[in-house]
Amino acid sequence: MIATREEVAELYVAFFLRAPDANGLDFWVGSGMSAEMISASFFDQPETKEKYPDSMINSEFIDTIYRNMFDHGPDVEGALYWDGELKSGNITRANMILAIANGALGSDNDMLENKTEVGIYFADAGINDQGRALAIMTGVTSDYTTVIVAEAQVDVWADDVASYILKTIRDEYVGTEGDDVIKGVTDNSGTTYQGIDSIDGGSGNDRLSITELDEIIYTTKTTQAASVKNIEILEVKDNHKGDSAYSVDLTYYDMSVAKVISGGTSTNTAFGTGVAGQNFDNVVAELKITKSVAAKTTVTYEVGTTVGKSDMMDITMAAAEGTLQSVFTNGIENFTIHAGSGNLSINDSDTYHLNQIIIDGAGSIAMTSSRSTVTTIDASEATGSIVVGTGLFNIVSGTTYSGGSGTDDVTASRGNDRVSGHAGNDKLNGGNGNDEISGGLGVDTLRGGEGQDKFNFANSGDTGITRATADHIMDFSSGSDKIDFGSLAAGSSDTFDPYNALARNFSEALLAANEALSHKNTLIYSFHSDGIDGYLFVDNNGDHLVDEVIVLSGLTRVDSMTYGDIVG
Repeated sequence: MIATREEVAELYVAFFLRAPDANGLDFWVGSGMSAEMISASFFDQPETKEKYPDSMINSEFIDTIYRNMFDHGPDVEGALYWDGELKSGNITRANMILAIANGALGSDNDMLENKTEVGIYFADAGINDQGRALAIMTGVTSDYTTVIVAEAQVDVWADDVASYILKTIRDEYVGTEGDDVIKGVTDNSGTTYQGIDSIDGGSGNDRLSITELDEIIYTTKTTQAASVKNIEILEVKDNHKGDSAYSVDLTYYDMSVAKVISGGTSTNTAFGTGVAGQNFDNVVAELKITKSVAAKTTVTYEVGTTVGKSDMMDITMAAAEGTLQSVFTNGIENFTIHAGSGNLSINDSDTYHLNQIIIDGAGSIAMTSSRSTVTTIDASEATGSIVVGTGLFNIVSGTTYSGGSGTDDVTASRGNDRVSGHAGNDKLNGGNGNDEISGGLGVDTLRGGEGQDKFNFANSGDTGITRATADHIMDFSSGSDKIDFGSLAAGSSDTFDPYNALARNFSEALLAANEALSHKNTLIYSFHSDGIDGYLFVDNNGDHLVDEVIVLSGLTRVDSMTYGDIVG
């Protein structure tokens, strides 16, 4: 399995006692190697050999690993166990560091997780300074508050910002003329973000970062309503236990917040409580999701805040790969999704407002929605694979989908949709109604569903010349559905040839089609069947040879298609 960013950052901490530099983290994550392979490579680095020279005896080697990673030596039982593993050959020194890191428990595991989080934060800040990468780790312990302190220092290094850490007493903070970062925690023992606080970011682009650390499983929890103004970025790192809702009360926030960041390890985080007066009074332009687990993020607006048809929100997906992120909001009509990682479900928790979704980026995105009136999904600038579930077409007919260069899997459940895959090997399903489906380049699987559907092959090369490279229409219905080859002429008795004998296989059908095309100058289309599937062979350049073919699944008879099925 390819190593994740978290695994690579943990290896940097375990081997080198430092945060990964930005370039190094990107290199190893992009290498396609597993954590075990990267661990073996790290062990051969001069930086590792300096800390763990070959001259070390086993007991020294084990003791050094523990002290470097956990600031203490192993207990007797652990030392004997690992020594035995080395002597027996069950493990080598090259992979022992990774094994000890993976086996960390209790406070040792907390320390390693905290250092890993700081390491990723350091690399994400774009810093490539090994001296600072070492220095940032010196104060990080199993206490999460040391993470907050370390990340505040990273902010200062990266952005030349002023950083302030809230205290358990009342804070009255007024920011500088530059960019400020204010950090606080809420937990069951030492809350520093409190209702008694007054926070003013001042000028600049200022960020308030709240980390929830409560280890008590609660039904719901809402922050106290601090007085907050001139804060442009509101970040919540929600690490509370359980799947109950953690909500930020926005009663005394002004209208400055333009971006929210939803992160952490919990499954239910809300910006605004849903209670009148405790939600956003302004439309937030950006939402960034950095969750490490499948989670729900809610952004709630006061009644009257979202009006008309032009409210917009950008969503940046930076969640853990493969996790499903559900976004609930009210009254936003237009979304732009920057596809990084994680799957996305969009839900309108008020009424059916959603109108347009634009997707870009290289990440793979899967989208569903239980409540949607979306009419346009434009993924033409996306290079990753896009999966669109039936929910995004749930309410209205006439949806238009435009895919990008990745592999798209689109199902439209209501009528009169326009679904275009563009490049990539796509799977497109029009669902009910009279749909228009265009596979584009690549090997596409097309299904019109119920209704009178049209399949477009407007460009040369939209389908291949062999069965393996051809597009497949899975449910073509002669007399109802149509095929359009763009600039090519419509089907007629002059341009269409229905072969009057079943072929034994695809190869025999191809030979027969080439023979038919060579004997009739006006012929463009030649239809054949092998008793299992139908094949529509096409001469798209007038050279009297087959240039492309469409496989029509289940058309078992030579008369399963007529020239009237082809329109121009």
